[in-house]
Amino acid sequence: MYRSPLANLVLVVRLFQGLGHVAETFSHNCLKSLADLRDSHNFAHTTELEYTVGKAVRTLGPEPVLKAIPLQLIGPESSCQLNRTWLLPVLKENIQAAPLQLFTQYFLPIASTCKYEFKFFLYLVDLSTGLSYL
Repeated sequence: MYRSPLANLVLVVRLFQGLGHVAETFSHNCLKSLADLRDSHNFAHTTELEYTVGKAVRTLGPEPVLKAIPLQLIGPESSCQLNRTWLLPVLKENIQAAPLQLFTQYFLPIASTCKYEFKFFLYLVDLSTGLSYL
C-alpha cells in the first residue's frame, strides 16, 4: 500500500508525541533520515518535516536531535556546510527548558566561528561570503 510522505511525517510526529523519551531508542536513525530528506533538493514537504523535527526537539530535547542532525557549520570554508541552517529556527521555536551547558558548549563555539569567518571575509573584501556567516 502506498503512503504519501506527508502521511509518514504525521505518523512520526505521533510516535514522538506518544512515546516521549522512550522514542530516543529509534529516533537517531529516524532523525538522520528526516535530515537527509530535508537536505535533498526535490523534497516538497519541508514545512511539515520541520514541524516533525520540532516535535522531536520538544519531546526528546535538543541534545538527541543535535546528535542525530548536527548543524555542520564548523570547519574550513571548503568543507563548511551551510545546508543545515534550516534547523536553527526549528530549534529556536521548540527548545524548552534546555540546560545552559548546551548553549555554552554547542552554540557559543559555532557563534564565535561564524563571527570570525564574517570578519575574515570582510577583511578579504568578500562581503557576500562574509554575510553568509553573519
